[in-house]
Amino acid sequence: MAETRDIVTGRLSRVVVRLAGPAVLSMFVETLLSLGDTFWVGKLGPEGVAAITAASYIIWVLFSLVEVPATGVISLVAQAVGAGDRERAIQVFWNGWVFALLIAFGLYVLLPFLEPVLRFMHLMPGVRQEAWRYLAITLLGMPVMALFQLHASALQGYGDTKTPFRATTFAVVLNLALDPFLIFGLGPLPRMGVAGAALASVLARTVGTGIMAIALRGYGFRFPQQGWRPEGAIFRRLFGIGFPPSLNGVLFSLIYVGVTRIVAGFGTEALAALGIGNRIESFAYLTSWGFSIAAAATVGQNLGAGQPQRARLGAWIAVGYASLIVGLWSLTYITIPEWLGRVFVSDPLTLAHTRDYLFILFFSQIPMAVTVVLEGAFAGAGHTLPPLLISVPLTAMRIPLSLFLGHRLGWGARGVWWAITLTTIAVSGLMVLWWERRTWEKATHRG
Repeated sequence: MAETRDIVTGRLSRVVVRLAGPAVLSMFVETLLSLGDTFWVGKLGPEGVAAITAASYIIWVLFSLVEVPATGVISLVAQAVGAGDRERAIQVFWNGWVFALLIAFGLYVLLPFLEPVLRFMHLMPGVRQEAWRYLAITLLGMPVMALFQLHASALQGYGDTKTPFRATTFAVVLNLALDPFLIFGLGPLPRMGVAGAALASVLARTVGTGIMAIALRGYGFRFPQQGWRPEGAIFRRLFGIGFPPSLNGVLFSLIYVGVTRIVAGFGTEALAALGIGNRIESFAYLTSWGFSIAAAATVGQNLGAGQPQRARLGAWIAVGYASLIVGLWSLTYITIPEWLGRVFVSDPLTLAHTRDYLFILFFSQIPMAVTVVLEGAFAGAGHTLPPLLISVPLTAMRIPLSLFLGHRLGWGARGVWWAITLTTIAVSGLMVLWWERRTWEKATHRG
């Protein structure tokens, strides 16, 4: 329990760095995975990159749904541990574990609807077929993906961000090692194309989930000897905390289905550039996500210990660190954008679109970091409704704004990139204002 006491009594800057360091490194290796997948798939041509780009927005929907219990688990486990109630933390974990599997297996009913959604995006036939195969394998592996995230959230809520980092690193290395064999059919394996990248992810996450399960047993998160019984109160609290950010993620992804359709209208190269830009930008986003995990654990445990002022200060320290790192990284968007794009493709038109994307998105990166970290802070407090109310309406504005700037003003794909940037800045400003209202101090879900 030494690390836990440090969170509620130690020097906050050190606490945030200790929690965020492994989480940020974990997100960094996740970025390497995304970049590695795109690198290998890029060898198949712009169509392969366009396929995983289109599929990624639907996958965001799936992950948003299975993360409902994981979001609740990191909040409730952190608050229980901060209050010194380890038994409650274990009960929360096992109810979340069952909840995650119920959602993941329930998502199988969506399999027949994947192709109609891809058709709505107006993708080229070859791109659509590859995207469908990628999605189908990912959907079938969703139970593993759900447990991977749930186990990581339980450990992070407890104050252990090192084990998820180790498990993620091992999974990413294994994934990248499997990619060329499954994508190109090296040795006796069949050539699977884009679908091979999806299968590699599922297999690697399976191993990573096992690593974290062993660590959780060491913390006492063992299956109850008397058997497991569902607790309706815990299910309701997990749902109440996890549903708003999940709905936010689902709506965000659906909005991006519409954005993808608009971008596809400017050509396959523009759509490929969106995917490449997302992967380059993912370093900034996932770094911010790592600090959001630190904010969630710090806020949750300190609220559980009855220290709201310390919780607030910890969140702002996490925001400061994330903004500094993301700000430095985003300088590459305006100094070496074409070099970054050439890591993935050599097509001149795709590179031109990528350069424009990175230059315009540069202005939104620090606001994005502020938003993501404060979302984690709100989650740690169990007060997840404000990010939903702020993010969804403004993110939805990207569709009409993209149409206006891209078509009405004739800015083309640049209009879409500006729509993304302007709405991101607006969301960040409102998130700061709501956090400073401090209504979250009274929103803890204890009991």
